[in-house]
Amino acid sequence: MILNYYRRLKQEIPENVWLFLKKALILFVVWKLLYHLVLYPIRQPDKWLSTTTTDASGYFLSLINAHVSMEVIEQRSIDPYNNREIIKTELWLNKKKAVRVGDGCNALELYVIYMCFLIAFWKNWKDFILFSIIGVISIFIINTLRIAGLGWVSLYAKKWFEFLHGYAFKIIVYTQIILLWILYAKKGEKS
Repeated sequence: MILNYYRRLKQEIPENVWLFLKKALILFVVWKLLYHLVLYPIRQPDKWLSTTTTDASGYFLSLINAHVSMEVIEQRSIDPYNNREIIKTELWLNKKKAVRVGDGCNALELYVIYMCFLIAFWKNWKDFILFSIIGVISIFIINTLRIAGLGWVSLYAKKWFEFLHGYAFKIIVYTQIILLWILYAKKGEKS
């Protein structure tokens, strides 16, 4: 039954779409293996990315409110589910914890998904480099603003924190990535 469904699906979906899906899946699986077997145990590039994103978020908040004193603290604990060390970077504003940035919030996975799409939907080196730079920088900026916003919300409008963290900011970030992908795909058509 599943095999019949797969055969029918394969006939209905164009070959170039299948090729794209295969490339994207292979790239993502290779990334996951590399991350979990090599990078995660040494916490690279997570440590740098989490700290940099948290620093940038605090810096942004200090720009809009000059009376903010910022401190970034690294907190260590043990995950009760898998007995692994968890390291979270905290942003403190005026001696109050504003937000805790776990490695899952540093946008690394977003950078990887975005880059996998660019590679799987290959056009040419010029567009790839251009959209890689634009994409990574814009994802960093949006994520930095997201964390700064969550920090502000956690201090001044706490009732909105879960909604904004769980839904609104994710919609904004993923919409941005999808729009970049569309621009890349359309630019590739013109090249």
